[in-house]
Amino acid sequence: MYKVKNIDSLLKMLIFLYAVLAGEAHSLIRVDCRITTDDGSFTTGNISVSDSVGSPVQSLSVSVPDFSLTLPGAGSYGISVNALGYKDWERQLTLTGDTTLDIRLVTNSRMLQELTVTGNTSSRTTATGEVFRLSRQAKASGDPYMALSEIPILDVNVANQSIRTRDGSSPLILIDGKYLNSGVNPIDPRFIESVEVMEVTNAKYLQMGFSSIVNITLKRDVPSYTYVEARTRHDIPPREGFGGANFEFGTPRFAVSGNLFGKYLHKDKVISTTEERLGDNSKESHASGLSDMLGWDGYLMMKWIPTKDNYFAATVKGKDGHTDQSVTATGFYNSTSVENLSSTQKNRIVDGGMLAAAYYEHTFSNKDQLTSYFHYNRGFYDEDNRNDETITEPDEEEETSVYWNFQKSVRDQYVASVDYNSSERRFGSLSAGNEYRYTRDRVRSLVTEPNERRRLIQQSNYTYISYNHNWERVYMMLSAGIQYMDINAENARTGWWRPRISGSVTWRLGKDRKIRGSYTMNNSLPPSAYMQRFNTSVDPWVRIEGNPYLVPMRIQTVRLNYDKSFSKIRLNGYGVYRRKSDMIESYIRNEENVSVHTYRNNGVYHSYSIGVSATVRFGSLKIMANVESLNERYQGQGYRHSFILGGNGIWTFGKFFIYADINWRNRDYSPYSITRYRNPLTAHIQLTWRPVKPLQLTLGLPYFWGVRRMVTTTEKGEYFKMSDIRYKSESLRPWILISWTLRKNAKYKIADKIPNL
Repeated sequence: MYKVKNIDSLLKMLIFLYAVLAGEAHSLIRVDCRITTDDGSFTTGNISVSDSVGSPVQSLSVSVPDFSLTLPGAGSYGISVNALGYKDWERQLTLTGDTTLDIRLVTNSRMLQELTVTGNTSSRTTATGEVFRLSRQAKASGDPYMALSEIPILDVNVANQSIRTRDGSSPLILIDGKYLNSGVNPIDPRFIESVEVMEVTNAKYLQMGFSSIVNITLKRDVPSYTYVEARTRHDIPPREGFGGANFEFGTPRFAVSGNLFGKYLHKDKVISTTEERLGDNSKESHASGLSDMLGWDGYLMMKWIPTKDNYFAATVKGKDGHTDQSVTATGFYNSTSVENLSSTQKNRIVDGGMLAAAYYEHTFSNKDQLTSYFHYNRGFYDEDNRNDETITEPDEEEETSVYWNFQKSVRDQYVASVDYNSSERRFGSLSAGNEYRYTRDRVRSLVTEPNERRRLIQQSNYTYISYNHNWERVYMMLSAGIQYMDINAENARTGWWRPRISGSVTWRLGKDRKIRGSYTMNNSLPPSAYMQRFNTSVDPWVRIEGNPYLVPMRIQTVRLNYDKSFSKIRLNGYGVYRRKSDMIESYIRNEENVSVHTYRNNGVYHSYSIGVSATVRFGSLKIMANVESLNERYQGQGYRHSFILGGNGIWTFGKFFIYADINWRNRDYSPYSITRYRNPLTAHIQLTWRPVKPLQLTLGLPYFWGVRRMVTTTEKGEYFKMSDIRYKSESLRPWILISWTLRKNAKYKIADKIPNL
């Protein structure tokens, strides 16, 4: 009887569990999908599902044409499919039960014609650069910088988390076409859809000062949103270092991110030998300088998606730094007789500020976007510079002279912009926008009583339009704008209207060859420091001051590139011509016993260069190399020649990888000086070990080519100066970096769209 009761109870429990599971199963909806293509050659695709308000529900990658989706219940869903070589497919469906879905992908013939495979990556051509698809190995690396290092035209330092293009410039980083604030760091490389490298920028970004852009496009409905990283780096023995953390936490509609880092510099030693002459007077000295610095910087950002078509972000950033420098020098002074000379120079700089910004974006039903942006920046820079110079004549008492300069400056800046960007259409794509910028600098000199004060106001209003279109193997970008610039310096107010142009045409000669020609015309306002008429020198023979009557400089650049790709090698030959009119240059004039160093607009500057770069990849080894010949000419002078050599490489083996870079230029010119580099400008090597995936240990040498040294000779009229500088502390001094990263698979990630400021 007892056994029967037990069996009866067991049967009742099984029936109850079956009813619960059946009810749960009944609440789910199954969608059986089948993908067909017009060419019958589908390989892989990415599937994304969102709910009625645009929140991500499911994301997966498929490599077979038949698959199933399991959705949480009845309702309205957006389903999208994207696959390399095909146009994106999107549908909005209302589901009440299990169903089937036929997905028809249409070949993007233009994209297929553009496709090029180099090493492990595939790419397609655009009017201004290339779009790359990362390999599975790169996406599985777990580090976004390691993944990006696979791209043949990017130089990526994985441990130091820096990115440069093949011309050596630091690009603007965008996410999904939007400005990036919290950096590449939070990105899980598994969810990188594509990476576009733009080597020519339109008039909008040209005005912002960027010559190249890297745009990282993420897959829809990206998971893995919780991110924490702690990093610390220190020289051995201690000289320079930092420590801090990055973080990002959020929900599908709201997120907060930020970082906080402290940094220091301790007894950084620089040794110099100086020879100086002015008329019949001369002096020689040997100096040793020490620098110490302590500072911090950080930011906090909030991101909010109230609806699927609207995005809002706000951020606050802050920084503060204190730098102390001391230089002691001994030598001799020669006027009518040889006299002993000693000096002690102390310099203290306090700088920092805060920035607050807001960003809003609205996406229309046709995928056009309207964005607006505003920021306010307040910064300060205080410099207290003192030089005690003692001269001792034979059989005479020593005579000490004190030269002092103490200035405080404050900057207030407001920026407001609005932009409209159309989606890709049959006739191409258009974008247009306007930016207003107001900058006010106030400088006070504490050397005199009452204090001397200066004020400088710069205003700029810039309107632009940009157009992109492709015809078979020809790709074109044309962008133009008009800018009004206004300067009010020491009550001398002037204004100018200036055009800005950027254009690029790329022609694909074949599957692995292309040629690109580009032209840019840009305008540059003089830096405010060049326009302040305070003397900032503590050298008794030199007065350094600005010029309040400077006008904007116009810069025109013509560039021609030829690219040829092989299976493991990529070659690039290029030629560049630059012309600067109303050239802002250093200027020296002599007044009695003083050499005045200032700035002026002086005619036209010309330069032309030719060069060859190559990227070679053999398995896990990637090497980039470049050689360039440069000729340049300042107004009223002949052409001067220099050449540039550079290269970098990364080699991965097991849990280790090695990165190294080296760059050298034989000499550099200004109108009145020549700088000769006795050894490479950079010579850096590092070894990284990842014993476990979150932990990274790096040992490096910031400069391995002996002691970095440069000699600068300046000459104008009766004034001559030669400085031989050796950077003692930074050379042959190892450093260690420890990094720990946590990426948690929460549900969703909100893309960063606020500018990196």
